[in-house]
Amino acid sequence: MYDSLNTLSVLYSKLNKFELALEYVLEASRLYKLNLGENADAYINSLCNNSIIYKNLGEFYESEGQLLTALNIISNLSVYNITTYGQVLLNLADLYTDWGNFDNAVK
Repeated sequence: MYDSLNTLSVLYSKLNKFELALEYVLEASRLYKLNLGENADAYINSLCNNSIIYKNLGEFYESEGQLLTALNIISNLSVYNITTYGQVLLNLADLYTDWGNFDNAVK
């Protein structure tokens, strides 16, 4: 179910219908957390997806918040997926670059 919601979100994003994409991606994120738990890679990845949509809407603070939440979850795990961690960092650097916050982008 949540994968289908993510797919719809991607579709609407490609159509530049970001408000509609946000509805689907937030619902997918809620379901990942509810069914798989906050520490699941799928939930952490969903926070990255949320962040991308928020960034596309120009809501940089909300986008940043999603990624910082993901980093906080990862930092509290004894074992984590390095690919997921790298994706969060890349998304954060991309956000800061688009935001014009170049000092944070290179950190």
